[in-house]
Amino acid sequence: MVPFKGGAPGITALLGGHVEATAYSLGAVSTHLKSGAMRGIVISTQFPQFPEIPTLPQLGYRQNLLGVWLAFFAPAGVPAEVTKALVPAIEKVGKDPAIASKLAGFGIVQDYAPPEKLASEIREEYRTVEEIARKAGLIK
Repeated sequence: MVPFKGGAPGITALLGGHVEATAYSLGAVSTHLKSGAMRGIVISTQFPQFPEIPTLPQLGYRQNLLGVWLAFFAPAGVPAEVTKALVPAIEKVGKDPAIASKLAGFGIVQDYAPPEKLASEIREEYRTVEEIARKAGLIK
């Protein structure tokens, strides 16, 4: 494991042959994948521009990689009327095909989830990371 201060130095080290592999979001390396300067080994979510990069389940593993995701959060106790205005606006943007097309250029798969589903996914991901950390002896 070689720590880098950001993505750019790590990508530069990989391209320069100083490290053998790195783990980055697709957006950070998609240009290098397209040019052939890098080769994708495994990906958390199948991406249409890179169908040749398998997910762990496609390779026969039960646990997939944890994905990189973006969510909108508000302070606890935000008034219900604010939530009632924000959620539909975020959903509209989160399902807009024009925005999905622009995000795809950055290696981002647009996938809107309502607040309840997001909360459930966060809890499940937390349990997964906690289990991995426990098996690795990082927590008791």
